Amino acid sequence: MFLLYTTAGILTIIILIFAIPVGVELDYNSQTKYKSSTRIRWLFGLVNFKTSNANTTTRSKSTEIHSKSGKRKKTNVFKFSDTLLTLIKSRGFVKRVFKLVRDFLTVADIRHFRCYLGVGLDDPADTGQIYGMLSPISVFLHAYPQINFSFIPLFDRETFESKLNIELKIIPVKIIWVFLRFIFSRESLRAVFAVIKVSLK
Repeated sequence: MFLLYTTAGILTIIILIFAIPVGVELDYNSQTKYKSSTRIRWLFGLVNFKTSNANTTTRSKSTEIHSKSGKRKKTNVFKFSDTLLTLIKSRGFVKRVFKLVRDFLTVADIRHFRCYLGVGLDDPADTGQIYGMLSPISVFLHAYPQINFSFIPLFDRETFESKLNIELKIIPVKIIWVFLRFIFSRESLRAVFAVIKVSLK
């Protein structure tokens, strides 16, 4: 019985700690030297730290690499394109992502949220298809004045560009629950299995 009470007490303390709001500031830009900086304030200021990561990669003029035989090698961007297409085409996944965004906005206190995504795939037709499927999320986010979200299709090159500037407060236990529901949803698991199947080919 003592062990049961002790375990229940420890779990209660953990839940109470994770019920304390966390202040998060995030600045990210894939195209600059200093790629990201993050600041987190938690436990009424007892936890207060900031990190900064430099971008050690050099952006090339073209993401397409050709071998001596003339055949294109798969770059990291190309592999990302394959993965993104597989996820988008998986049945119900886009709708589940839409629900994730809605649930996140419900539990998070957003001060400001600025996000830019520039996506260009190997085939311009695939780029247009992804834009068409994800644009409803952009329209939905425009209803929130504190959110500035833009998703731009780039038809002239294969690339993934992103800029993100966020300041918000979250309650960890609520956010964890939201993402656990997303990760273990039927649609997400189906999409993951589809990506694994494609990667093994």
